[in-house]
Amino acid sequence: MFGALALGVTLPTFLLRRLENTYPTPHLLIVLMAVVEELAQAAIAWGTFENLRSRPTGLRTLFQISIRRSVPVIGLSIVYTVGTALGFIALIFPAFMAATTWFVAMPACVVEETGPIASLRRSVQLTKGYRWKVFSVVLIIAIIDLPSGIPALVRSNFGFVVVPIWHAAALAFESVLMAVVYHDLRVAKEGSDTWRIASVFE
Repeated sequence: MFGALALGVTLPTFLLRRLENTYPTPHLLIVLMAVVEELAQAAIAWGTFENLRSRPTGLRTLFQISIRRSVPVIGLSIVYTVGTALGFIALIFPAFMAATTWFVAMPACVVEETGPIASLRRSVQLTKGYRWKVFSVVLIIAIIDLPSGIPALVRSNFGFVVVPIWHAAALAFESVLMAVVYHDLRVAKEGSDTWRIASVFE
């Protein structure tokens, strides 16, 4: 289900990229597709957390969660993107460190219902002491999703079929990992199991 959701939101983006040379794509539409992808990631993270609680959810519930938390999720995505972009401008390593320290900000945002800045601070708090382990996860995700960032591959006939599926799988995988890491960090640092973690926010 998570893979299907990820594919549904990423396929239009890759279609637009394929047609970009023939039919110029409005920048607003590109931004909109990026926002939808972020909302899908938040929904998958929430769904994963619910599965960890042995409470599987359907697509309808995931859509409701993504809509209800849309404003803070979008705000978080903007701050995260600007922060990591500045890291890349300065040096590559600071960008990866920002991605590491903020890795569980998204699940914190949807589970704990915090705002963008509070979610980032929460992620910094949870990842402290475990950042090299989290960094290895971030690095693996970056390597896995590397093919989707190669324009020549995306525009090829083979890539047009394979890359969107690959990217959707990578997106779903990343979203699930964020929720699992968030859960495990809370258990490790706060001594709470899944049921106690969830009960705090109900």
